[in-house]
Amino acid sequence: CVEPEPVPPSEDELGYWNGTVATSFENGTGSEEDPYIISKGSELAFAIASSVEGAHYKLSNDIYLNDISSSNWASNSSNNEWLSVKNFKGHLDGDGHVVYGIWYPENNTDYTVGLIPVLQSPGSVKNVGVCNSVIVGELAGAIVGMSRGNTLKTISGCFSEESVTVKGSNNASGILGYAGCSTKGAEVTISIDNCYTEATITARTAANANGIIGTSWLTAYAIENCYSIGSRPYNVADPGHKTTAAWDYNGGAYRDGLTIGDFVKQVYTNTGTPNDSKVWTLFTNTSEMQGTNAKTTLVGFDFAKVWTTTNSFPALRIFNKNPLPEPPTEEELGYWNGMVAASFEKGTGSEADPYVISKGSELALAIAASVEGTYYKLSNDIYLNDVSNSDWATN
Repeated sequence: CVEPEPVPPSEDELGYWNGTVATSFENGTGSEEDPYIISKGSELAFAIASSVEGAHYKLSNDIYLNDISSSNWASNSSNNEWLSVKNFKGHLDGDGHVVYGIWYPENNTDYTVGLIPVLQSPGSVKNVGVCNSVIVGELAGAIVGMSRGNTLKTISGCFSEESVTVKGSNNASGILGYAGCSTKGAEVTISIDNCYTEATITARTAANANGIIGTSWLTAYAIENCYSIGSRPYNVADPGHKTTAAWDYNGGAYRDGLTIGDFVKQVYTNTGTPNDSKVWTLFTNTSEMQGTNAKTTLVGFDFAKVWTTTNSFPALRIFNKNPLPEPPTEEELGYWNGMVAASFEKGTGSEADPYVISKGSELALAIAASVEGTYYKLSNDIYLNDVSNSDWATN
């Protein structure tokens, strides 16, 4: 008689994925109103491996794909290897949950790897994070390995943190490894917004290792309200060039006479060169992107609804990080609260109509971001600190 295969321990027993693929979902019908509910790794594997075009999926809690309790967990050769080269054509909503322990072996050569190896039109992914993961393959992305298809795909509200390593033998990124070919010219077929990465990223060349998009090929992409730490956001071509050559990074757009600035808006990094700042904002002083400073410097970020400040870099509100308390207003204090204003309440900056400085935050804006030849005028005395005590300077 043939001995039966041993039954692997259940995910409930292990506390993480047991390497199996579910055959159905316990809850949900796949509609937008009643999405398939993903509560464990086997259901996530089923969603990625057997997605139905246009179906909706939603995480109900954080997902652990491996036991990451040890600091050297990634060196365990018996870890569960995550899926590769799978087309996801549905809509995945992480609902503010995180996937931990995505793992591929160091010598992995699979073509597309990531939480979602391939995002196929008309797929989308939002509100999901990746932590404590090692992602290795040819086209590697923490959230999506490769996007492809001629209709719009979206990645929104996603992140990969510094505990993530992404290694691509060709391209690699903390969000999307490779934006695949499209025949739609300047029509955007992959859009990324409100995402960030702090992952460690390596690829075939430094030019192929980038934070938001590793590399694109003849596809028009859009990036808005994103930042990357430790890596440039994407592969920089001359933002003014137009070419019919294949290797032109946002090729369809350039063919139709548009430039990178038409598609990339409010993107920030602490890595790159001054020339790169034509297409994104480079902060050589990282502290400018941290704490409450971010509210002033990361122009365009919605800190009321989408983002929140932390003691470090901004985080996405849906992931329930504890926001820093709002500083008291200057009106409440009677003096400057340490913030830099985003704009002036009055004036246009001309000699006849100067910008009016009525408080410390506006004075800070004038000094920190002055425009050559612009006129500024104080409308009253400015108190930068509480000087009511004789020993105030020792505080």
